[in-house]
Amino acid sequence: MTTTKNSSPIVSLSSEPAVSFELKDVVIPAQSGVANVSVNLDYKAGIDNSQFRNILPVAEFVKDSLTNSRNPNDYYEIINRNVTTSLLNNSSFDFTSVLDSASIKLDVAPNAGIPFAFSNTIALTPDGKTDALVSFELKDVVIPAQSGVANVSVNLDYKAGIDNSQFRNILPVAEFVKDSLTNSRNPNDYYEIINTNVTTSLLNNSSFDFTSVLDSASIKLDVAPNAGIPFAFSNTIALTPDGKTDALVSFELKDVVIPAQSGVANVSVNLDYKAGIDNSQFRNILPVAEFVKDSLTNSRNPNDYYEIINTNVTTSLLNNSSFDFTSVLDSASIKLDVAPNAGIPFAFSNTIALTPDGKTDALVSFELKDVVIPAQSGVANVSVNLDYKAGIDNSQFRNILPVAEFVKDSLTNSRNPNDYYEIINRNVTTSLLNNSSFDFTSVLDSASIKLDVAPNAGIPFAFSNTIALTPDGKTDALVSFELKDVVIPAQSGVANVSVNLDYKAGVDNTQFRNILPVAEFVKDSLTNSRNPNEFYEIINTNVTTSLLNNSSFDFTSVLDSASIKLDVAPNAGIPFAFSNTIALTPDGKTDALVSFELKDVVIPAQSGVANVSVNLDYKAGIDNSQFRNILPVAEFVKDSLTNSRNPNDYYEIINRNVTTSLLNNSSFDFTSVLDSASIKLDVAPNAGIPFAFSNTIALTPDGKTDALVSFELKDVVIPAQSSVANVSVSLDYKAGVDNTQFRNILPVAEFVKDSLTNSQNPNEFYEVINRNVTEQTFSDLGLSSVLDSLSITLGVVPNSGIPFPFTNTVTITQDGITQLHGNHVLELITI
Repeated sequence: MTTTKNSSPIVSLSSEPAVSFELKDVVIPAQSGVANVSVNLDYKAGIDNSQFRNILPVAEFVKDSLTNSRNPNDYYEIINRNVTTSLLNNSSFDFTSVLDSASIKLDVAPNAGIPFAFSNTIALTPDGKTDALVSFELKDVVIPAQSGVANVSVNLDYKAGIDNSQFRNILPVAEFVKDSLTNSRNPNDYYEIINTNVTTSLLNNSSFDFTSVLDSASIKLDVAPNAGIPFAFSNTIALTPDGKTDALVSFELKDVVIPAQSGVANVSVNLDYKAGIDNSQFRNILPVAEFVKDSLTNSRNPNDYYEIINTNVTTSLLNNSSFDFTSVLDSASIKLDVAPNAGIPFAFSNTIALTPDGKTDALVSFELKDVVIPAQSGVANVSVNLDYKAGIDNSQFRNILPVAEFVKDSLTNSRNPNDYYEIINRNVTTSLLNNSSFDFTSVLDSASIKLDVAPNAGIPFAFSNTIALTPDGKTDALVSFELKDVVIPAQSGVANVSVNLDYKAGVDNTQFRNILPVAEFVKDSLTNSRNPNEFYEIINTNVTTSLLNNSSFDFTSVLDSASIKLDVAPNAGIPFAFSNTIALTPDGKTDALVSFELKDVVIPAQSGVANVSVNLDYKAGIDNSQFRNILPVAEFVKDSLTNSRNPNDYYEIINRNVTTSLLNNSSFDFTSVLDSASIKLDVAPNAGIPFAFSNTIALTPDGKTDALVSFELKDVVIPAQSSVANVSVSLDYKAGVDNTQFRNILPVAEFVKDSLTNSQNPNEFYEVINRNVTEQTFSDLGLSSVLDSLSITLGVVPNSGIPFPFTNTVTITQDGITQLHGNHVLELITI
């Protein structure tokens, strides 16, 4: 397939520059906890070196703020918010002028105060916007009403703009959830009702008053198999203050016997309830599971294949009057994963999804192992997918066994040595789709067959071919292969070579090319390269161009694109990992991406060592004269870093200087040939910055700079909550900041840590602490003028105060404060 600019890793760096670091095992005395602290500084776009901040004082500030927290009334949320706020607003850092945002995440280990997994993230922007997210998990909670045991995941997503007084103490919340579940006694309440009741009671409890401070609350029950429900079962309830309920129920039945086909299957069932249902509309899952299992195990008609059996069961389930699912479900789906057996001796799966209005979606897939293909003296694993049209009925399903036999027989009966795999595959796919006995053209949207061919005497390399065909005759064909350990003499190197040929839609068999001479051509072209003045990019472009334009192949008339990637092992010529991808289209458009990594580069200015990743994204349409020799580029980057001597230049400045010098160096003249250049420094903890730290600078020829700074403080003590948390801080600088606006990261880190460790108020929960820190960092350090946002995430380990994992994130921007809790948003999206 075509390699485009969008596949370049540089594209992901088109946002602001980024710096991040992590502080491990930061003690947080206020909560008697220890945390790993992640700090992220997201610099504004367009900043210059004077605007970067020294990361060491930033980390020290974060760590000190946390370890100086003493108020046991400050929960992790409050401590983290205080630290993040203090970090962003600290005038000595002036992050508000250079960052888009800063964030700190505390991952707190379980401890005596909170004996369960707990995390808290605070993200803050210069305009004061705070994001806060709290999450925790309770293990092995007994639910007497159902005689079950469940792992319980709770997510609290706070509204944007809340203040510290609105954070809730997480410990009574966890106790409330656990007590509500363990006090359930009504055996007529199934898990969905119990969960909805608990979630509703939690959200509406007047002592918490969550309706005024939360966007949503969700609880997920992962129930272990037990005497009452002897199968894996999960239920998620998400509730908003306006009463909207989202509910998803899923369960899996293992080793269900299906007599009609003499088979055994794992059966996955999903019930997606309509929004806004009440408890009276939930269905008892046990009779549902029994109905599904009984319906399958009572199947006796050997003429009903799995698709028909599945459709019948799914339809009967949805339309069963005793369940009345049509009034309460958006959809129901059942998937059968059938183990190989005497009836169907291969892996097989079928999914049926049905809606109350009768719309059916059906997908069938199976895999044939070690199929012999005599025409090529090869052996392949064969994957077949049949995508049925929407709305088909049972009479339109096809028996999969003769389909599989047809595919296997068609392949094993191939005898013409002049038919390569692509032709064989297309012939089989076409014959399958057009076979009158199957009449797939009337019932399928598409059919596809993929051949994964093992290396053999005929084709001694990994090879795959996929043919997808629609009833209207449209063919999509992709061919790929990999050549291992190809010697490239021109550079005295060895590379793994990946080749992809993307054929035009609608090609016929006469247009497919024999892959063996193609592979030989690629290998020979590389191994015959002798000019030491040609670097890998030129060699690769020459080979790709020659391949595409070779008259014996005539690829220009049949391909959409051809691409070759060289993964070069370190060697005497280029002693570092290096890769180059060239993608070429028949109209001559060239996409080129070069990347390499330098390990353990010493950076004297900071007495540090970093792994350095460099990406060069060339402009479309360049020619060979415009490629640059990568060796002097790598030497320039390494020398520029190792020659850095000014201790006043933090990593951001050093990195930006190097990236700018690289892009503007007249000897390279990259501004005329590159779309962008980026350098990422992954700095190992050291005496100067004793925590994980990273900084990425991406630069374009027009001078646009993206910068992101992040760091993490580990095991920060938060005295207010007698806990320890990992604190993640992110500073997102504004676009257009200059070097004078970058902040020294060390005082920022020190400020965050100090703010957290100085928290002493036991009445302040983690959200309040985190928000306070984020706001203070944003304002006190002058960050609001340079940052788009500042965020702090607290990941609190379980301790005596909060005996479960807990996270809280506060993000502050010029627009306000947002708080996030765990992955609650993902939970809601999932539903």
